[in-house]
Amino acid sequence: MKAGEAIVTLLQDYGVRHVFGIPGTHSIELYRGLAASSIQHVLPRHEQGAGFMADGYARRTGQPGVCFVITGPGVTNISTAMAQAWSDSVPLLVISPVNDLVTDAGSGNNLYQGRLHEIPDQTAVTAPFTVFSRIAATTDQLADLIHQAFEAFYSGRPQPVHIHVPLTMLVDTVDVETEVWQRRAVGAQTNTAPISEQQIAETAKRLQQAERPVIVAGGGCRHFGELITAISEKLPAPVVTSVSGRGAMPGSHPLCGGAQLASTAAQKMIAESDLLLSVGCELSETDFWKTPQLPAQQIWINLDSNVPFNNVSSSNDSTTLIADARQLLPLISSKLADPTREGLVAAHARAKSVRDNASDELSPVERKHWRVLTEVIKRLPPQAVVTSDMTQLAYTACNYLPLQNTNSWFHPNGYGTLGYALPAAIGVALSDTDTSLLAVIGDAGFQYTMAELAVAVEQDLPIVVLLWNNDALKQIADDMVNAGIEPNAVVQRNPDFAALVPAMGAAYKRVAGLGGLGPSLQAAFELRKPIVLELQESSV
Repeated sequence: MKAGEAIVTLLQDYGVRHVFGIPGTHSIELYRGLAASSIQHVLPRHEQGAGFMADGYARRTGQPGVCFVITGPGVTNISTAMAQAWSDSVPLLVISPVNDLVTDAGSGNNLYQGRLHEIPDQTAVTAPFTVFSRIAATTDQLADLIHQAFEAFYSGRPQPVHIHVPLTMLVDTVDVETEVWQRRAVGAQTNTAPISEQQIAETAKRLQQAERPVIVAGGGCRHFGELITAISEKLPAPVVTSVSGRGAMPGSHPLCGGAQLASTAAQKMIAESDLLLSVGCELSETDFWKTPQLPAQQIWINLDSNVPFNNVSSSNDSTTLIADARQLLPLISSKLADPTREGLVAAHARAKSVRDNASDELSPVERKHWRVLTEVIKRLPPQAVVTSDMTQLAYTACNYLPLQNTNSWFHPNGYGTLGYALPAAIGVALSDTDTSLLAVIGDAGFQYTMAELAVAVEQDLPIVVLLWNNDALKQIADDMVNAGIEPNAVVQRNPDFAALVPAMGAAYKRVAGLGGLGPSLQAAFELRKPIVLELQESSV
């Protein structure tokens, strides 16, 4: 079997169900075995779309999203999506060919030959935002790199991996029956040091002794929100999530303070607490948007030994436990006594204060968003998933809108790239075609990846796009005004979406103001087909 086909066979053995990519002259050997495999290949219209589709698939399932791209431009095109996945801790496996190295005999340096799709050092392009970006030296090492990728996805902070396969190696013959080409067992969080019984007991004791503890849950809690709820009820302690951790606790829970780390009310509660328990969260700039005031006592549970970082400094009374919270939280909870009624009442009051006061901070524009979002929430089907883009309507939603379901709202938070929502929704929909999808997108962001609407049509996916149209890069325009800069280069001429969307095979409707939004959404969800609902900001 040729190496390109063997890659597909090994991926299939690891449970890969979808591959996103665009074949090119250098990557056709990767496609030799796809047709006969159980893997569904999805053809995006751009490699950046492929990366965002894989991202949405991975966030929803917890399994790595896999992409095949060509050398050179395929790698550079997908690099933005890889950087987004790196920032938001999303497991992506990108496999690409690479031009064979030519080494100068005298200097030992690799020579740039000017060949098709060549970058002088392709690994250097993706190395900054991958767990590793490596060229396979032999076919056995190629198999080993694939094994290492899956070990990385399940044994630490999940982030992208890029494997480069030399062109001549893709056609080498390999024996897939040999041990090196057999799937390996990948254990959960195998690279974390065991947490001792003494550490667990000491952690539980510190939590129990706190009078005003608070929990911050990050994106690392996406798949085990019930454990956050359980320990918060045991302490008891209010919970505030980061944007990436939205839904880790149901918004209706009396201990939920929402996804409002940026709000004054939440930051005041954290500053006035006597112990912070941070789980799966960085508490970085994009969580707080300022340097937070944290209590002296801090307990950090994370898979990344570099957390906390960025603008957060741990105190002398800080403990960092590098562990899988899914395993550690139940052990800590088991050593906590049941809460007193007085403690529950006080914790409920603290959480309620954050929820009640957060809405007081809404600006006039955000209040307009809130009216729209209220209609959206009313019409969302049970268990629906929302993907959102970098648009003002989504910013308001991410900071203030409560969620009832965990792992159900995906936003490009850390890296903050435009064009994420539509292809990410496609990835989510492919992971479960019974799910209802809503993609919240601005008019500028939609044009970054709107070509992927053709993929949604091609795959017949039930995706509703809410196109928030203000005919501008409105956030940047507002930022310019606030900085005393005359707005410039922030207004674009939009296409006629009413003509463009149907031409791509999707349904379209222009929503008649706020009053028409609810009925339009309900009808769109019932359609179970790709549809774009265009809502002009000026009509709300």
